[in-house]
Amino acid sequence: MDEYDPYGIDGANEWIKPHEDIMHDLELTFSNADGKKWITQDNIVVFSSRNWGATFGRGRHRYSEKGSDSKCSREGLKSLFQRRKKSLIILVKAEKYHEHKETDNKFINKSVVVIMSANGEIRVVQKLPKVIKDAAEKMQPHHRCNIMDCYNMVLKLLKKETN
Repeated sequence: MDEYDPYGIDGANEWIKPHEDIMHDLELTFSNADGKKWITQDNIVVFSSRNWGATFGRGRHRYSEKGSDSKCSREGLKSLFQRRKKSLIILVKAEKYHEHKETDNKFINKSVVVIMSANGEIRVVQKLPKVIKDAAEKMQPHHRCNIMDCYNMVLKLLKKETN
């Protein structure tokens, strides 16, 4: 592909790939048999990547749209987290506009926290439990601003909860 390809886009060869440390930790090899994929020694696909795009218009009105994504299997994440003794915390925020709402603020905001532990367990926290709020109140203010201190506090509370 180059700039003269009518279906080509800039960046078509700029593939997203896992970091070299991750490829080394999971002993991944690159496979291009049916797309950009990184596989284990057992031929299990852990990461995959793809690009897409199109060019529209002519002359000075010509423009292109492009994008890319990278996917990781759940087992791949679990294996990586176990080797590195890490967990994944994701905060998802959503906002919805209500045109016919009677108040001044016509937006409704929702959020959820998703935690994937090193053993692959996934927990969805829609509302912070009172135990966590109370524990956060007891923390020193400078500890509340440190994500690792808050994370460790939540993990301790979760362990107590399961025992």
